[in-house]
Amino acid sequence: MKNDMLRCRAICPREGYGWCIYARKMKGKSCVQIRTFQEKHKCGFTYHNKCVKSTWVAIRYKEKLRDLPNIDLYSFRNKVIKESKLYLTKSQSIEQRKQP
Repeated sequence: MKNDMLRCRAICPREGYGWCIYARKMKGKSCVQIRTFQEKHKCGFTYHNKCVKSTWVAIRYKEKLRDLPNIDLYSFRNKVIKESKLYLTKSQSIEQRKQP
């Protein structure tokens, strides 16, 4: 993934699949136009996202953690994986508990 203020590009990290999307902000407008889109993508879905940080998890699940203060780590990780469709490491789960 590569982004800046005007452009956004995402590609499939697996070799040989060739999936990509490229979008650019339109001049004088607040909308984005897709310039390139390789529609076929065969490698499937992945729960791994290296952009996810424990801070994001803490902000997103702050209210749920307040409502369920006694939730165990295993149950919390499974809840995040099911709701957000992303993999959460044990250290990310522990770190979010430390966030204010």
